[in-house]
Amino acid sequence: MTVSDNIIDLVNKFEGIEVEYFSFNITRKYPAKNSKGEKIRKQHEIDGFAEGSRSIVVIEVKTTLTRNYVRSFVEKLSRFNLAYPYQANKDLYGAVTFIRADSEALLLAKEHGLFIIKASPPDVELANDEDFTPVKFNIS
Repeated sequence: MTVSDNIIDLVNKFEGIEVEYFSFNITRKYPAKNSKGEKIRKQHEIDGFAEGSRSIVVIEVKTTLTRNYVRSFVEKLSRFNLAYPYQANKDLYGAVTFIRADSEALLLAKEHGLFIIKASPPDVELANDEDFTPVKFNIS
């Protein structure tokens, strides 16, 4: 089994989530404006992307997860529909995967309802509390 297979198995255990495919390092551009109000195209990068017919799990991968990385990732999720408008009919979830994490980062990830996945290559394990319910992000 690969790390991506393990992540798919972990998230599929939750009711209503069914993902089948996993992709690494996806980049798209979306329309935005610069500080002068001019139209530009900004880059939207995703480390991991698990997808099914009804669900998407966007995964941020860090060696050391910090509070700032979690904040940045949540902002990235809020812009997801700009770069992936064709996915608007699917439920969007977020996940952070790491080897090490500070306690503030884990608390913030928990507050946002993200999957918290600890990597011990080649395996991964869910580090959320037993009563964890993943939060759907609004992408429409």
